[in-house]
Amino acid sequence: MDPINAGLAIATTGTALLGAKAASPIIIALLDKLSEASGIIFKPWQIRRNALAEADAATIKAAADIRIGLMKSNFDQNAQELILRAEATRMIQAMREQQNIDTIVYNALENINEKAPIDEIDADWVNNFFDKARLFSNEDIQNLWSQILAGEINRPSTFSRRTINTLSDLDKEDAELFRNLCSFTVKDEEGENIAIILNVNGDIYKEQKINYTAISHLDSIGLINLEHGRGVAIPFNENKRKFTYFENEINISLRDDSENKRINLNIGFVVLTKVGQELSKISQPVENINFIDYLANNWSDMIFNASKKDLPQ
Repeated sequence: MDPINAGLAIATTGTALLGAKAASPIIIALLDKLSEASGIIFKPWQIRRNALAEADAATIKAAADIRIGLMKSNFDQNAQELILRAEATRMIQAMREQQNIDTIVYNALENINEKAPIDEIDADWVNNFFDKARLFSNEDIQNLWSQILAGEINRPSTFSRRTINTLSDLDKEDAELFRNLCSFTVKDEEGENIAIILNVNGDIYKEQKINYTAISHLDSIGLINLEHGRGVAIPFNENKRKFTYFENEINISLRDDSENKRINLNIGFVVLTKVGQELSKISQPVENINFIDYLANNWSDMIFNASKKDLPQ
């Protein structure tokens, strides 16, 4: 098999991805919108029965056109072989990028709401998204891209352009490290994630590879801010705060005998940036079963009461 045909052999391997999931009207409209915004073709292939035949015809014609052009040229055989291989390389790369995009879109379809405001999708956002996402073939990273796409479609302006650009610079190790950090985040009353790193040398953090070096690295790539000095404290609302951690809730209140009625709660040395906040919502951290007890123990002292309870299933 010559280089062109070798490249074309994978031309349609990704085209069947957008199959049964593309059957609903909302998905058909979404794929049309994404195609219009990005210039990338997304066909619900099982609906349009002639699509694979059209793709086969197009790839055969592309190969034929290249060969005809070479035969009419004055290039010697070595030069023609070089051109043939260069074109095959270009086509293979383009096909792989299309496969990456198809996989990301395919996985995002699972989480598209039936009432998603498709008309509000921003074309510039879509273009930037696919320009970055097309380069990733790692399954874990593709999953993050899929979640971002679904989240943005369901609720436009959920993910900023800066978040997209930051994710494009993350490698697998960065993503895993950030996910480990997110195992130590709680949700406040407004649903925002708050990182609680009370002691960078604590065993509970070290067990998940969260130490000063790791935190400094996450700071350098823009996912967190490492606060030195006295650390970070958050104010109380009517002298009490409530946080949730997976299926648990922890309530913090001032002791009745506390003399200081205006006090802040120490949450450690790490603050999620806006980008980190957005990515934390799709990071899929693993619950640390000891963390809620760790917080209750550390926040219970002469000033605070800290209690925990399981949330209803």
